[in-house]
Amino acid sequence: MAQKNQSHRLTVTLIRDYPEDGWISMELYADILAQELKKKHGDALKIIEVTPFRWISHYIPKSFKFARYFMRYIILPLGCLFLQSDIYHVLDQSNAHLLHFLPKGKTIITCHDLIVPFWTDTQTIAKPSYLKKIQSFVQHWRIRSLHKAGHIIAVSKYTKGELIQQLQIPKEKISVVYNTIESYFQPTSTYTGRTQPPRLPQKYVLHVGTNADYKNIPLLLSVFSTRRSDSPSLILVKVG
Repeated sequence: MAQKNQSHRLTVTLIRDYPEDGWISMELYADILAQELKKKHGDALKIIEVTPFRWISHYIPKSFKFARYFMRYIILPLGCLFLQSDIYHVLDQSNAHLLHFLPKGKTIITCHDLIVPFWTDTQTIAKPSYLKKIQSFVQHWRIRSLHKAGHIIAVSKYTKGELIQQLQIPKEKISVVYNTIESYFQPTSTYTGRTQPPRLPQKYVLHVGTNADYKNIPLLLSVFSTRRSDSPSLILVKVG
């Protein structure tokens, strides 16, 4: 009976990024999703993780931009043509173009944000070069490929709103599934991370994130400055 049930499991193929592209957060998302699906739905689903032609990508460093684009837009789609599955889950909207090469109606894609290309459009000050125009065209074509998805997972209500507003994707086609944290993060009464806990001020504003342009650090500083004029003891604490 167990063998019979195993043979009737749905096959779900998770299509991952190439590790050489250096998207650490996408790798973490893929690792945890695969782990939890296998743990909680292993009896009903057969989970397969793939990155087509991974061995080729291994020899191309991130600094080789043109070769990396060739891997993403030529080699990866060709590899998808040979996949056999009941459901295909593309784990990153940066690979939305793969939806053109996968069976219609059997696809799910996770959309983490629409930073590229819409945010970069608003940041263009100088007239873009010929190559930048091509890059912008490809980025818009890629993200608009989300229309081809059978269903879209958005990691926040904000991202769902952006999908509806920017791309006019029907809301019924989008489900919000929040990112979570590892199970080992638990409340504790003792502090074991350091010999001494960090000395935080009594009143502070906490910002968690990098200093990348799209994080809008100038707005953070402006808001903090306004708040601090009313409360001089307020301190800004940055992590990450």
